[in-house]
Amino acid sequence: MTDRSELVVRKMTALYADRQGATAIEYGLIVGIISLSIIFGMESIRDNLLAIFKIISDTFANAVV
Repeated sequence: MTDRSELVVRKMTALYADRQGATAIEYGLIVGIISLSIIFGMESIRDNLLAIFKIISDTFANAVV
């Protein structure tokens, strides 16, 4: 092998053996999944709240007329 290819092989081997950043990546993935769950959950709550307020608004409008 040439010096350059040996250097690349050594660097790739070192990167493969280094697991120090794996935990940070795993935590990042967990936070991302939780964030998406909250966002999609809020959309569902929003739709339910809008339906409730529409019922209340319609009830008041019908009571006044």
